[in-house]
Formats: sequence, structure tokens, C-alpha cells
Amino acid sequence: MDEVLRLVAVLAEAATARRGHVAGGHLAGVMLALVVAGLCATVAVGCAVAGLWLALLPWAGVWGAPLVVAAVMLGASLIAVAIAWRLRQPRPTPPKVDATALVLAALMAGLAAGTRGK
Repeated sequence: MDEVLRLVAVLAEAATARRGHVAGGHLAGVMLALVVAGLCATVAVGCAVAGLWLALLPWAGVWGAPLVVAAVMLGASLIAVAIAWRLRQPRPTPPKVDATALVLAALMAGLAAGTRGK
């Protein structure tokens, strides 16, 4: 639970730092809202799993419903791991452009365009 609160604190600080100010009351309000949102999302996932389980009972039976729900949760976790792995991969950095060469090229292009009509 400590890690969750630390994560919420870091996210709240990052959210308020973008605006250029960090106020104690504001930060506490953001942290509380993020904790409540996380708990609500967790409860929503639990309710969805329970609903799936109950819906599958008549079709899959007492032994099959938990297996189907476990397979769905395993698939969701594999998708989450794949997304996390993909986001962890380093993105290629764009080539750096020399500003001096860029300015000189723009100057030459402007001179060439300006003297074309004369």
C-alpha cells in the first residue's frame, strides 16, 4: 500500500508541477482524488469479473466458469505486459540538425528566390 501512495504522490506532484505551482492543499486534494479513482477502478474490475463468473455459471458450469474467468484475466494481463514491454523499448531519436547549417541553407534559399526575378 505504501508503494501505491508513493506512486499517487509522484503523479500528483507531476500534475501540479506542470502548472508551475505546488500548494499543500491542492496536492492533498489531487492525491485524494487519484486514490479514490484507483480504488473505484479496482472495484469496477472486480465487479466485472464477478459478473462474468455469474453469467458463465449456467453455460460453463461450476468448474468451467472459474477457468474461463481465469483465462480472460490471464489474457488481459498478457496484453498489459505486452503494452508495458512495448512502451519500455527505446524510441529512435531523430537526427540532430546543425542550426548553423540550417540558417545558412535558409539564407541561401532566400537569396536565390529573391534574385530569381531580377
